[in-house]
Amino acid sequence: MHMVRLIAASLLTTVGLCAFPAIAQSGAERLAPVHFDTRFEAVPFGAKMDALMTYVGQSVNNRYQARINATPDPHLRDRYRAAISVEVQAIRDSLVAFRGQQSGYNVSVVSREFAHNTEESMLVVPVGHAHDYLFLIDGTFWKLVTTVPNSEGLAVFLVKFAQVYGAPDHVEYADAERRAAPRLARWSAGSLRIIVEERSDYGAIVIRWIQGDAQSRVDTLRGDNSPPADSGGQALDPTILDIMQD
Repeated sequence: MHMVRLIAASLLTTVGLCAFPAIAQSGAERLAPVHFDTRFEAVPFGAKMDALMTYVGQSVNNRYQARINATPDPHLRDRYRAAISVEVQAIRDSLVAFRGQQSGYNVSVVSREFAHNTEESMLVVPVGHAHDYLFLIDGTFWKLVTTVPNSEGLAVFLVKFAQVYGAPDHVEYADAERRAAPRLARWSAGSLRIIVEERSDYGAIVIRWIQGDAQSRVDTLRGDNSPPADSGGQALDPTILDIMQD
């Protein structure tokens, strides 16, 4: 925690004002994803699939609503509503159940987020040229993952992120002895956890919001199964690299 504050003191003059607003909530609300981006309003951790898709539908609708309201053309409004339906269905159809199959996700920026044959699944939500990933365990939504380009390095990103969520509870460093080059930071409050990790192999920073009380269920179902990234022998899959390079 002290190291991150020192980093902040030394870097704020170079990174300028933070792009994110500061907040003052306590408990799990303090770590809510909406403080990072308003598209994450009312993320329903603990929801089953039907309730999760209701949230997805509302989220997609919110993105189109300003355009619908702005046009007097009823035909254009109908086209926007049709586009909403198509997009929501595409997200529903993106559901992947991890059952041991080979896929691009085994060697991707989310290859540390799931294990096979453990009742885990994932929805993929396009966001411009990037993606959000909604992970379910035994049919229950428990983890939200998104990525941002690692354009300035994790140390600079943590300065900005800490303006939103406060200093992290724990930081891991590439050089632990000198506490140099942070590679991962963790926050915990109430039932929520945040893990921010540098993925230099994808030029990305991965941000995870986790329903903490689901972790024991995940650990039990996984048993000795490990995420693909922890299994060794993996090489970058060019078919999935566009997730971060677009």
